[in-house]
Amino acid sequence: TVWVDDELLLKEGKVVHPELSEIAQAMGK
Repeated sequence: TVWVDDELLLKEGKVVHPELSEIAQAMGK
């Protein structure tokens, strides 16, 4: 899922899509 992948990217310090980051926060991540 995109938000899980984004979460992994956040851990790597590489946010490819900030929009997905917002979605991840909305999902409670």
